[in-house]
Parts: sequence; C-alpha cells; structure tokens
Amino acid sequence: MNYTITKQTPRNEWRIYLDQEKIDGKVIYQGHKLGIETKHLHEFLEFRQEKSSGKILLLDYEKLKGEPDHKDMNMWIIGNNGNIDTVMEKSWESLLNQLKKTNTKFRKIAITKVNI
Repeated sequence: MNYTITKQTPRNEWRIYLDQEKIDGKVIYQGHKLGIETKHLHEFLEFRQEKSSGKILLLDYEKLKGEPDHKDMNMWIIGNNGNIDTVMEKSWESLLNQLKKTNTKFRKIAITKVNI
C-alpha cells in the first residue's frame, strides 16, 4: 500500500500519497507538504461536530490505532468555531508526524478523493 487513508465515508476515501508519480482519484492538493492551505484541510481530515454543544472535534492521528472511535475522547482534538483553524493545523501536524514515522524524507504529497 503506497498511500495513507485519512478519512472514509461509505462511498469515498481520502488518501495521501508521499513522493508518488502514480495516484488514483480526484486530486485535492499536490505539492510540498508544508505548502497546503487551511481551506483544504477540512476536506480530507477526519472530524465530527457535536450539535448540542457546538464542539468541533478533529482526529489526532498520532493517537489513532485502527479505526477512529467516536466514544474515545482522548483521540480527538477539541475546538469550536472560534479556533477552528488552529485545531485543524494541530490535526494536520499530528498526521504529518504519523507519516514521518513510516517515511522520514518525503517532501511532496498528493491528496486525493477516491470513490470506493
């Protein structure tokens, strides 16, 4: 497997390819790993929103083991509409740190959305 899945729905999955030439699906972002803009992060990072409290929870990928557990609050970074950008950046940094564990020298990434 030459990609990492960041988010899944019953019909789609979002994948990150590291320094790859061959990729599948619709490209969301392709370029340097530090050059991605915040507006793209919400599209492929796993998140959920609690309607009763207004909390926005983004996944901490370093604490993820297997599938995301919506009941385990330790694997989620908690925020609200006021600090959504900083919470998204923390989640993105945790994903980059997780990717560095498998491949330490990557520079270019490609993020795609694939119909499954």
